[in-house]
Amino acid sequence: AYAHLTHYGACVAGAVPQCLGWIELSHKHVYDAIDMIRRTRDSGTLLPEDAGLAWVSPIFEDGSVACALIIEYIEDAEPMSRDNLTMARMDLILRALARVHNCYVQHDDLENWNNVLIVRGRDGKPDRAVVNDFDHAMTPGNPYLGPRTVQAEFRTLWNFFYGEVVSQHHSSSRGAQADYASCLQLPMQRVY
Repeated sequence: AYAHLTHYGACVAGAVPQCLGWIELSHKHVYDAIDMIRRTRDSGTLLPEDAGLAWVSPIFEDGSVACALIIEYIEDAEPMSRDNLTMARMDLILRALARVHNCYVQHDDLENWNNVLIVRGRDGKPDRAVVNDFDHAMTPGNPYLGPRTVQAEFRTLWNFFYGEVVSQHHSSSRGAQADYASCLQLPMQRVY
């Protein structure tokens, strides 16, 4: 996913964190990390007893070894929530997600809304929305990715904003939602 996000400009535009590089993890590093998780869980000091053992495969399906991306640290960021949303921020978030979709990437993990950050502007810069955590993202070649799934993801976020959040504050928002949603066309349709 990050190859697409970088190539098509989502990182430079600030819609997703900048990718600063990557590191390749050896089998020993992966097994050491798994062992550390196991020892931490067994000691009961940091993880609750019912926490499952995390498993990280050292080999991906394509035979390559595990890698980790080094991404930008973003100061003054807070997860999206009903409490911090404004109409202007909702617009920023929808535009950030559209930028991700224009990179031929579907996030596919926005159900809990915790994968979108609101970044407060500093030094005269405006607020921005940043989409992160692309572990479940779909890119071209995935048989489940297509215009309908991308539109459904966008529509789900739109409906959350204008169907739940805004309607709690403004009773007239539902009519505007239906008008906009009926004419929504995403640019990804041209490649699938």
